[in-house]
Amino acid sequence: MKLLLNNFSRLISFTRAKNWLQSLGLSISKTTLTTYFEYLRSSFFLFDNTIFSRSIKDRLQYPRKIYVIDNGFASALTDRFSTDHGWFFENLVARELYRTTVVYPRKEIFYWKSGDREVDFIVKDNVKVKKLIQVCSDLTPQKKSREVTNLLKASEDVNCDTLYVITDEYAATEERQGKNITYIPLWKWLLQRSSNMKDEQTRRKK
Repeated sequence: MKLLLNNFSRLISFTRAKNWLQSLGLSISKTTLTTYFEYLRSSFFLFDNTIFSRSIKDRLQYPRKIYVIDNGFASALTDRFSTDHGWFFENLVARELYRTTVVYPRKEIFYWKSGDREVDFIVKDNVKVKKLIQVCSDLTPQKKSREVTNLLKASEDVNCDTLYVITDEYAATEERQGKNITYIPLWKWLLQRSSNMKDEQTRRKK
């Protein structure tokens, strides 16, 4: 459990985790690790995000991202320092997206990865990819360039032009390669999502 918690908001492979634990002299199997994770997931303590792929085999084989259902748990039960702001930032976005998939099962979230390029979240509704989201709490010029490059690459790969970067404070809409990228502060994104969910629930009741 400690291993999973200390790797929240990061890619984790159960095979590599098993090998690492065995190198420490602990006798544990991949099946046992997977079982522990399923216990935590079924209790809604943890949830995961798999790679975006048309292949179910890829989704099962590739490393997954682990998230904690509450940042308070993550802070209290892990060895991450409170200054490790970015991981908690991403975890909060993941939790909000996960909440939507629970309410609306047709919606799914994934991460995208190609080589060393990665996008934090792909939001899919039925068979269509609706938006791509990067999360960056400290948007330095170097990080901004990297996030945009990865978004544009993923946009071409999955055929989606709705691109977001969730930030700490920076807000703007910028055009890159003919595509608009929306930079939105986390607080504003959360408020918009809450309002949108209420509107959708109202429409469903009519």
